[in-house]
Amino acid sequence: MNGKQKTLSISLVISKIRKNLTPDLLKGRWETSPDDGVSGQCYVASEAFYWIIGKELGFKPHVLSHKDCPELLREGETHWFLMKDKHVVLDITADQFKGNIPYHLGKPNGMMNHPEGGSKRAQVLIKKIKC
Repeated sequence: MNGKQKTLSISLVISKIRKNLTPDLLKGRWETSPDDGVSGQCYVASEAFYWIIGKELGFKPHVLSHKDCPELLREGETHWFLMKDKHVVLDITADQFKGNIPYHLGKPNGMMNHPEGGSKRAQVLIKKIKC
């Protein structure tokens, strides 16, 4: 896959993920979050992208916590995104925040160590996309 094909594939996958982020994929306190389509969806969106194409392209899961970024996240909250080569950031749900996100403070994380193919929620999202 050449550079142009990768860019098209990444854009297509992101578009399909965003179109399929639905309230049934929300978990915990996010089940009652504002219905803006992205709040509370960062983990499942990042995980689905990772298993569809991100792992193959060298992206790794990263997470910001309230401790890392109290001006952005409330206590107990996290924000998930993917990073490659310490400078290429892929954040499918970044638009839930106003202002800059300090990605450099994010920590690498193994997507909560789910087995190959991801969590149940990621599998549901991946299935929606592939239908």
